[in-house]
Amino acid sequence: MRVNNTFFMHYWSRYSWLNLLVFCCILLTQAHAQPQFRQYRIVHYNDETGLPSNDVTGFVEDTNGYFWLSTQFGVVKFDGNNFRMYNTTNLPTLSSNRIFAIGRDVAGAIFLADENGVVHSIDSSGKMTHKPEFVARKNFLLSKYGYVLDIRAQVKNKKDSLYYVSPLTLHAENRTLAHEFFSIDQDKAYFIITNVLKYWDSGKLMVLDSIPNQTLRHFTINKKLYTITLQGDIRVYEQGRRLPLTYAIAGLLSANGDYTSFDIKQSDVFSNATGSFMKYKNRIYSFRESAGALSLSLCVDDVKLPTAQGIYYSDHYKMYIVRSVTDGFYLIKEKPFIARVGQNTTALENNFGAAVEIRDQTIFTANGIEFTPRGANTIFFDYAIINTLLKDHMGRIWYGRLDSLICVDSDLHKIQSFNLPDTYLTEIAEDPKGQIWCITNNSLMKLEPEGLRFIYKKKQKLSRTEAICFINDTTAWIGTNRGLFVCDLRTGDDEEIEEMKEKYIRNFHRSKDGKIWIGTYGDGFYCYNGSKFYQLPLDRKGYLSSSHCFMEDGRGFMWIPTNKGLFQVLTAELNAYMEGKTTEVYYHYYDKNDGFFTNEFNGGFHPVGLQLSDGRFSLPSMNGLVIFDPAKINPELPTGDLRIEKIKVDTVEIDLDETLSFNAGSQNFRFEISTPYFGNLTNMMTEYRVNDYEALWKPVSPDGVIEINYLPPGKYSLDLRMKSGFGVNKYKTLSRSFSIAPFFYQTTWFWVAVGLAFIAMVYGESRSRVMRLEARKTMLEELVQTRTNELKQSVNKLQTTIEELRTSEENLHKSNLLKDKLTSIVLHDIRSPVRFINLLSNHLQQALPKGNQEQLSLLADELKKTTGHLNTFTKEFLVWLSAQQSGFVVRKEYISITELFDEMKSFFHNILEWNNNKLLLEMDKKTGVWTDRQLLKIILHNLVDNSNKHTEHGSIILSASAKGKDIIITVTDTGKGISAEILAELQKGLNEGNTDFFGFTNNSFGYRIIRDFAKRLDAKIFIESEKNKGTKVRIHLNDLQE
Repeated sequence: MRVNNTFFMHYWSRYSWLNLLVFCCILLTQAHAQPQFRQYRIVHYNDETGLPSNDVTGFVEDTNGYFWLSTQFGVVKFDGNNFRMYNTTNLPTLSSNRIFAIGRDVAGAIFLADENGVVHSIDSSGKMTHKPEFVARKNFLLSKYGYVLDIRAQVKNKKDSLYYVSPLTLHAENRTLAHEFFSIDQDKAYFIITNVLKYWDSGKLMVLDSIPNQTLRHFTINKKLYTITLQGDIRVYEQGRRLPLTYAIAGLLSANGDYTSFDIKQSDVFSNATGSFMKYKNRIYSFRESAGALSLSLCVDDVKLPTAQGIYYSDHYKMYIVRSVTDGFYLIKEKPFIARVGQNTTALENNFGAAVEIRDQTIFTANGIEFTPRGANTIFFDYAIINTLLKDHMGRIWYGRLDSLICVDSDLHKIQSFNLPDTYLTEIAEDPKGQIWCITNNSLMKLEPEGLRFIYKKKQKLSRTEAICFINDTTAWIGTNRGLFVCDLRTGDDEEIEEMKEKYIRNFHRSKDGKIWIGTYGDGFYCYNGSKFYQLPLDRKGYLSSSHCFMEDGRGFMWIPTNKGLFQVLTAELNAYMEGKTTEVYYHYYDKNDGFFTNEFNGGFHPVGLQLSDGRFSLPSMNGLVIFDPAKINPELPTGDLRIEKIKVDTVEIDLDETLSFNAGSQNFRFEISTPYFGNLTNMMTEYRVNDYEALWKPVSPDGVIEINYLPPGKYSLDLRMKSGFGVNKYKTLSRSFSIAPFFYQTTWFWVAVGLAFIAMVYGESRSRVMRLEARKTMLEELVQTRTNELKQSVNKLQTTIEELRTSEENLHKSNLLKDKLTSIVLHDIRSPVRFINLLSNHLQQALPKGNQEQLSLLADELKKTTGHLNTFTKEFLVWLSAQQSGFVVRKEYISITELFDEMKSFFHNILEWNNNKLLLEMDKKTGVWTDRQLLKIILHNLVDNSNKHTEHGSIILSASAKGKDIIITVTDTGKGISAEILAELQKGLNEGNTDFFGFTNNSFGYRIIRDFAKRLDAKIFIESEKNKGTKVRIHLNDLQE
């Protein structure tokens, strides 16, 4: 590669030795780089081809292969064939159709936002979900380059929003967020704001550099930010700081053959999740980083497109996507085939037929054109010899010209020639032993030392002979426009093959496995496996009816050119068809969009297809030789999953997530399906059938719509399948079940009921006479039975009364026991408070004469608290009695555990001091629970009171924690503890199934209250205790709002 000396001097004067060394490494790396797309085609989509708006504001490719585009009229899903629009009409959670951005975060999730800040996400199934927790331009930012930055961790309220968002704005007066930022991590990004470059790191915003002009270009690679200045320097920033390294864009361009000075005004730079690109002077480049050094690679040359607003690369489809704000978007796809023409552009000279490789990678055509790796040369031009050429096993070239059969060497120097008695040559052939044969319109000649000898001559039966195939030393097949004939090469005798009668035979090919493939003109193609002729299926459009030749590559494929394009097919799949293992064959189709100048390949010559010494194929067409390496052709196969996008029944859209059960009388069923495919639509063969109704598969229309106008009631499934490439029975499938309800008169039970009614009517008529005769007898029997039943009822009532009296007596006895027990318990529980009141009264009486106001106030306060405690016990007892009634209602509300614990601490403050105890609180201040406040408070009151009674000079801990959907409240003390015997008794009494009042043998009325109220709250109580080490009581509350 030549480098301009002026450029080197400029570079030397401006940059250090280190940068010069880096530049030289780049030159060496790029010296032999070729454009990524040698030749390409551009597909344009705008409002004239189905795009709802030409203003495309963003682009994302999802994991399923669909393209998503944000526009001024909503968001668009594109599968390569059809556009599906989502706007406020069919997505009501959108607040506006103007989608200002769509992008992907560093984890790969896709988000979009409308002009009012409403955010939606797109999941892996393509479903869009409103994200109310995100508000674009407030706590969630989307870049115009498709980057996403979630700042919810910093922005939790309006004050935070003003604090964090204001520095990220372009204009303080309207706080319009800058869309020019580049996310490099979940919480790190570079912002270009006015004339300043800033770095955001987890809420911290740092100023990195000043930018003299906002027309500078920026891009990111490997979490680094690169900035191209007006002078063509490239600055590098990493981890929020500028690196001491500078590149020259001119140096990177010169490595790609552009030695002109850099003009930033002619450049557009785009950076997104798919890469970093520069459009410069009708070229598209990609920036890359290798071994820490920046490089520039030419992707597409000489691409003339309007002003681009974004460039993306789809690695899945191997294409570039260019979007604009005025003219939709463009797809740039590489053409895999190359068509070569001669120096002259006349149609006749570039209409090629027979050709041979005279030297390595040098092709000589029958009309005198020589193609070398360097170009094309016209050796001579003679359309008269275009039918046939032969390169024999010795490398000699044979062709017919006028009345001579000529033999030349690889340099086209004449070796010898022979008189040609019949000049209308259709094929010059060599048999396995190296014998040369000449076939004309209706004659067969053998080349012998003395010249050409007729085997048969002017045989009308074999007129329009097209090809010969040698079966053995003495037999050959002769292909004509009237069929296929077996010829004795010794005598010239022939016999017609009945299976191929009246077939227009044009070429033969003996495959590697010994089969003979036969191409015809208009009658399809056939294969002979040694015992039987098979007709192979055609493609859907019937283009293979005229098959010009068969070319086998090293990967197991066969290539077949036709008048309408080129086909690739797996040979094993054709064999499977002949063996009855499949009824479908996948033919992959190529047309001039893939690099041909015309779809019409030429046939009827020999040879038609040519395999070069380097493995490439050469095929003649009406406009150029199509030359390609079959090993490097990667067909675009329809491998995407099938998806049902929409279902309508009688104009009513059905929710796809629901079970598909349609009403009786439903008439029209409309299914819209899609699959992502950006290749030739001829290769996408999607079919459907309604299982349990029809067996035949029907093609799906190109718009993906399936219309079914009537189905009887029943259960069905819509079955979809699509050939997904080469291989036996290789399909993408999808099935969706649905049912149609019958009218009531169409149901089985209706006709069963009608049948039963008829039977009942006949039976009733036959029984009518018998019933009348038995009526009197029945009446007497009923009278006797009535009297008997009355007596039985009287006996039963008497027995019931006796039983009720016995039960009443037992209940009365239990009631008396309950009263005695309650009296004992109440007296036991209020004895201490009453004794304490009496003690306070004595102290009060003794203090009154002394007039000590401080002591009197203290005693009065203690008396008030003690009577309050007694009042609390009374209220709890009354609440407990009320809870025993069937009409008691639990009133749940959301309560703060913190407030409840503070209230408990205040209540027990003085009571705990009598035993020198401390109450400690442990909980999350945000902890809350849905429950009945009064009942929970009573439970905790009793638990803390019990702990205080059995603890001295210790501590009582109230704690709360969340575990799954449960809130666990724990009361722990350091008191005397509970013996194992009493603990077992308490646990048994607290058991969920134990509702007996006498379930506790001691006077633990507090635990009875705890048990009954816990049951009301659907709570569970657990007790752990060890003698002299304290007690822990856990309350498990289910935190669910009912």
